[in-house]
Amino acid sequence: MVSLLHRLHKALHRHYEGVMALSSSPHAPYWLGVVSATESIFFPIPPDVMLVPMCLAQPKKAMLYAMIATLTSTIGGVLGYVIGLLFYTELALPLMTFYGLHDGLATFQEYYATYGIAIIVIGGFTILPYKIITLSAGAALFPLPSFVVASLLSRGARFFLVALLTAYASPRLRPFIERHLDTLFFLAIALVFLIIALMMTL
Repeated sequence: MVSLLHRLHKALHRHYEGVMALSSSPHAPYWLGVVSATESIFFPIPPDVMLVPMCLAQPKKAMLYAMIATLTSTIGGVLGYVIGLLFYTELALPLMTFYGLHDGLATFQEYYATYGIAIIVIGGFTILPYKIITLSAGAALFPLPSFVVASLLSRGARFFLVALLTAYASPRLRPFIERHLDTLFFLAIALVFLIIALMMTL
């Protein structure tokens, strides 16, 4: 057991060092854009997973990275909207079913009736799966201009907040992460399972 934990510890730190190296590479902004755009449609990993280490590695470029994440996430959101609008049965519904969210459209319509455009803002800012918002908004014929504005505002608020906090805390946060990487990893795994459990109850 001790040997297994030791190997896991070494593997985590090798992975962390690899991520930090990737975050400092000239190609990192392009990969951030790809992750941000595809996460709005089908990719399960949120852009924050790349944005945070990139801001840790290059704090002076944090605002640029936040802008890239905001714009590409919104562009991906528009593509998700179009898929929901034109290909709901063929593409959007299978994607929702794959993530265990086959009732996503009905839930979106119910929330939209109650909260209006605020549901787009809430979905874009919080840890709710944004892809469900984008696909459902198109299927529900949500006004596209309002969707784009709400997406820019909510995704921008989230990514700029994450980038600002990470860049500001970088001198203290990076040593903290490196000291407590194992604990943070297990907390992250627990959070993922909690989110999945919450999604299954929607």
